[in-house]
Amino acid sequence: MAKVLLAVPPMEASTVTPPLGLGYLAAVLRQHHHDVLILHADARLMGVREFLKAVVSYAPDVLGMTVPTMAWPVVRQIVQALKADPKFRGSIVLGGSHPTALPELTLRQSGADAIVRGEGELVIPKLVEALTNNAPLAGIKGVSWSENGQVHNEEPEKLIGDLDSIPWPAWDLMPPANYPDAPHQLFSRRFPVAPVITSRGCPFGCSFCASSGMWGRTWRRRDPKLVVDEIEHLVKRWGVREIHFEDDEFLGNEDRIVELCDELVARKLDLVWALPNGVRTNAITDRAAAAMAKSGCYEVGLGIDAPWPHQQERVGKPRAPDAAKRAIEIVQRHNMEVRGYWILGFDVDTKQDVLRTIDLMLELPADFAAIGVPAPLPGSADFKAFSKDLDLESFDWNEISYFKAIDSPSLSKDERQALLRQAVLRFYLRPRQIAGLLKRLRLRQLPFVGLGMWRYLTGMLKFSDRDS
Repeated sequence: MAKVLLAVPPMEASTVTPPLGLGYLAAVLRQHHHDVLILHADARLMGVREFLKAVVSYAPDVLGMTVPTMAWPVVRQIVQALKADPKFRGSIVLGGSHPTALPELTLRQSGADAIVRGEGELVIPKLVEALTNNAPLAGIKGVSWSENGQVHNEEPEKLIGDLDSIPWPAWDLMPPANYPDAPHQLFSRRFPVAPVITSRGCPFGCSFCASSGMWGRTWRRRDPKLVVDEIEHLVKRWGVREIHFEDDEFLGNEDRIVELCDELVARKLDLVWALPNGVRTNAITDRAAAAMAKSGCYEVGLGIDAPWPHQQERVGKPRAPDAAKRAIEIVQRHNMEVRGYWILGFDVDTKQDVLRTIDLMLELPADFAAIGVPAPLPGSADFKAFSKDLDLESFDWNEISYFKAIDSPSLSKDERQALLRQAVLRFYLRPRQIAGLLKRLRLRQLPFVGLGMWRYLTGMLKFSDRDS
C-alpha cells in the first residue's frame, strides 16, 4: 500500500471547485488499496511556501499534481524545490493538459519522475505500483519518463469506453461544503455546489481547444440514471444544493438530455443546476431547453466564440449566421439565463471585425458574458502554429492567458488588449448587467468573487501597462 498525495498547486485562482479529475483518480487508487489524500492549495489559501511545507510534512510515497498551462511556472518551481529538499523522498508525477501536450519539455524542465498523458484512471494504479516498488516504468501505457536525459514516451493507453465502470469521485476527500462559494464562472444560486460530468470527449476540432488531447475526439457518455444516482448521493450525503455540469459536449444527444432531466424531476431532488462550461449554440433545442428548465437549470453558457463566417472557417467551428441569436431566444424563452462566451481578435480579424463583434455582443440580450482573447494552449492546433518558430526552452509561460493579448498579423497585442478592455467595460457598465451582478453577489462570496471580478477588470489593464 502506497501513501499518495494528489494535489492542485497554488494558482491564485478566483474560482475554486472540487477537482473532479483528482477525485476520480483517488477513487481508483483506493480500489487498489492505496492510502490517498487530496490537497487543494487555493481552497486552503496556501501559497507556494505553505504548500511545500504541507507536502513535505505529509511525506507521500507519490505526489501527483494536475498541471494546466497557466499553473506550469509555479509547478516547475514546486517540483524543483521538492527535488532539492532532502526531507522529501517521494516520487513526483504530473498530469493534465500541459504535460500531456509537452511531455519532453515538462520532464526536462521540472525533473519530475513521470507524466501521465491524457486520461489517467487506467494508468495511475500501474504507475504508483511501479514507482513504490522501484520497478521499471517501461511498458506502462500512457506514461512518459526520463532516464539519463533521454525521455521515453510509452504508447498511449486506450480511452475508457464504459465511463460507468469508473467509481464515483472520492467526495469524502473534497467535500463540497468545505469549498468557498466561488464556483466555475464565479456565481451560483445555492451552496454548496458540486461539479459533475455526464460524458467525456468532444468530436469537434475547434482550433483553440486543447480538450481532445486529454479526453480524445470520441464522445463517451454515462448512463443518465447512474449520473442522477451520483447527484442524489451528493444531495443526501454531502448536502449539495447546486450542480454544475462540466462536460465538454453536454448536448451531444437530445434524447439523452431529456432522459437525464426527466430522471432529475422524478427523484424530486431539491437542487438547481447550470452549464458553466458552455454548449454549442447550434446544439440547443426547444425540447431540450424545456426539459432542462423543468429539472432546475437556471443558466446556460453558450459558446458563441466566433460569430462571423471568416472566423468560423479559421477555427473550424461552422455555425448558421443566426445561431447565437436563435440559441439565446430558446434559452430565455424557458426563463433560463444566458452566459455568452466570446473570443476577441482572432489572427484573421481586423480592428473593424473586433468592433463589429463587440457591437453584436451588446446587441444580443445575454445576461452575462465571459470575454477573452485567443490563448494558444498546448495541445491545440493554434499552439502548433504559434510555437512553430518559438524557443520553448526560454518561453515565458505567463504570456499564455485569456486576458493577455499577443501580437497577430493584423492587430498588435496593445490593440487587442485595448479592444478586450473596451468590450468588457462596454458590456458590464450597463444598468441591466450591473443589476444582474449585484443580484447574484452574496456576502459569503465576497472574498473570492470580489477578488475575481477585480482581477478580471483590472488584470487586463495591468497587462497592458506592463507591456507598454
